[in-house]
Amino acid sequence: MQEEDAILPDFVPKLAEMLGRMEPGNLPPATLAAVMHYYERTGQFARAEDVLYELQDLNPQAAATLQWGISFYERLLGQSDSALRNGNLPRNEIEESLEEWRNRMRMPSAESRS
Repeated sequence: MQEEDAILPDFVPKLAEMLGRMEPGNLPPATLAAVMHYYERTGQFARAEDVLYELQDLNPQAAATLQWGISFYERLLGQSDSALRNGNLPRNEIEESLEEWRNRMRMPSAESRS
């Protein structure tokens, strides 16, 4: 996934083609994180966000996932408005999502309240 421009034989499918055939719900968290990173790196920010929410669904209160989401939105704030529009994730949505994820990080988990 790191070398999008690698020269590969014709019978090797392109990464984008493979991702289109996958059912993300069946992927392990490490693979989902790699797919999310690929989408972010290629400017497909809305797709990256979709994968982030799939990761979060696997373990909603996992601190590592919450921090991963916060870091994602913080990185996106460094992008130009044009890049964000091209990635189908406008700045105002990123700001709202970042605040939401920060709030989740501050909330105690259900186990610690009982």
